[in-house]
Amino acid sequence: MARARKVLQEGGVDSRQRLLDTASRLFRVQGYHATGLNQIVDESQSPKGSLYHYFPDGKEQLASEALVNAGKSLRDKLSGLGALSPSEAIDRLVEVSIGELEGSDYRDGCPIATVALETNSHSEAIRGVCDRIFGGALQILTQWLRTKGLEEERARVLALTVFSAYEGALILSKVQRSPQPLREVAAQLKVFVGDIP
Repeated sequence: MARARKVLQEGGVDSRQRLLDTASRLFRVQGYHATGLNQIVDESQSPKGSLYHYFPDGKEQLASEALVNAGKSLRDKLSGLGALSPSEAIDRLVEVSIGELEGSDYRDGCPIATVALETNSHSEAIRGVCDRIFGGALQILTQWLRTKGLEEERARVLALTVFSAYEGALILSKVQRSPQPLREVAAQLKVFVGDIP
């Protein structure tokens, strides 16, 4: 009890969020295995006791919760498509992603994909979180496409195709340090979605 009180006095509620934000950024840039707990504590400027207070199960718990935070950001980005046509939405997502890649000198990318690819075979907890985040993103896209008049199955398949192509192009753009894969995939996706309003 005294330890918990000391942790809260030193770091407060902001300490937890700083740990999550820092972990999310480092996992996105460096990956899961290259990111250590000491680095997260140091860069978040949080007391080490805060890490173990808020995340008693360690790095896997911290990563899972950081991914949930990143997933909220992805959901917000997709939920903001609103009245855009699918072609306009593709343009917006790609241009935002290119801006993020270029702004980070191609270090950033999708934090969920980065961690999912690295941990899928040895952390069921993290794999499950990534699956739920991607599933939620696909559900948002599917429902958004339904508002454009598409039947459920066509909307689901189109959402899966567009999202998968986008994620793949994001990885290629990061690796090639070029916006070209995103732009070329966007052009093909816009042909694919045709004149859906």
